[in-house]
Amino acid sequence: MNSYDAGLLVYGAIYASPYKKQIIGRALAEHLGYTPGPAGKDGSVDGAIVDTSDVLIAHFQSKLSSVSLTIDEGKILHSDLIRLKPQICIYIAGVGYDSSFLRLISTVPAITAVHLLTLKDVFMRSPKFNSALQLLPSNNLAAIDWSRFHI
Repeated sequence: MNSYDAGLLVYGAIYASPYKKQIIGRALAEHLGYTPGPAGKDGSVDGAIVDTSDVLIAHFQSKLSSVSLTIDEGKILHSDLIRLKPQICIYIAGVGYDSSFLRLISTVPAITAVHLLTLKDVFMRSPKFNSALQLLPSNNLAAIDWSRFHI
């Protein structure tokens, strides 16, 4: 896909209604190989991959904002990663991340490989996108108790 067409798709997604953004986020989770979370309040987990013992292996979250994500969103992600301890996290922003978000997430303990992508990375299948996908384990589609992600 060329950059212009990807940009148009990004524009459509970031200016969609909150309900449509939730649908897009769940579709992204499924597209990446995650089990999408339920509609509605999700406890900051839009998708998950668990092992056969229901231990969280991979965490997916999307925030399809029309502006770069700031430290406030970074604090939520940072807290979730510390609390949930996934091995892999893929986070997709609508347009990007500001420097304060990036600085904070760089302090996440090394037990979690964090991949910060944008919608454009997904639509254009960028090297960052491909690198993140290569690290994802296969999903055994085990049942997930989504209530444990709520605080």
